[in-house]
Amino acid sequence: MAARKPSSNEIRFAYWVLRALGGNVNNMYLLLAIVAWVRKEGGVVNRHNNPLNLRPGSDDAQWRIGTWKGAVGYFSIYKSLQDGAKATAARLKHVGAWAGYKPVISAAMRQMPNDVAKTGWTDLSGKQVFGDAAVAAWQVEQATDFLYAIALSKWSSDHYGYGKKPNQHMSLAELFNKNKIIPIWQGLLGFKVTIPADSETMLKEKPPPYPHQPRTLAHNIPTRDYIDPYGSYSWYSDRHESPPVVPSPPLSNEW
Repeated sequence: MAARKPSSNEIRFAYWVLRALGGNVNNMYLLLAIVAWVRKEGGVVNRHNNPLNLRPGSDDAQWRIGTWKGAVGYFSIYKSLQDGAKATAARLKHVGAWAGYKPVISAAMRQMPNDVAKTGWTDLSGKQVFGDAAVAAWQVEQATDFLYAIALSKWSSDHYGYGKKPNQHMSLAELFNKNKIIPIWQGLLGFKVTIPADSETMLKEKPPPYPHQPRTLAHNIPTRDYIDPYGSYSWYSDRHESPPVVPSPPLSNEW
């Protein structure tokens, strides 16, 4: 069966996981490696926003809004796909060293040397290549190293084809050929994909809405300040002198 072209949400999820890990978001081979990982897990990006089937834990509690019961136990439910990506990164970063996730993060965070095109790189066939071919060879190596680390970690009990107790000293050929995510990843490489333009915008948190003034249902009559006529008379009289009384001769009663 031919591979299905990666959806915009699959690319968004991969991009957000890498951003949360501090990974190399400029490597499309690496982004497609995460898409392949999701598909191997049987995850659907819009099913509870948990495409990698994370189980509830203390490290994803701040994003988890509930759980759902699957065939093999309970799994987390997240409010958004972005929250699911953050929870995935948190699981990789905060679980103990026993899980083997540190090599996964290290592979994701690796940055390409500036002079790789000039100095060259070795591709999967073992050939030394230069220019754009060297850049592509370096990016392919980062993606495959990421998938090797995922399979060797405790994320899956069968280690995606390496067996219950994988040999930690397998050759590169064994790592490549036994990894069951690799064929899915290879099937995605023929598609031309781009990071959705709104991926970065959607990462920005929206400010909380401006709180509205609560209104009471009680009918209150507003208090009015009226001028007290007697008070105004005293106020004016205290501030103005009475006109002087000029004495005059007594009035005569004689007519």
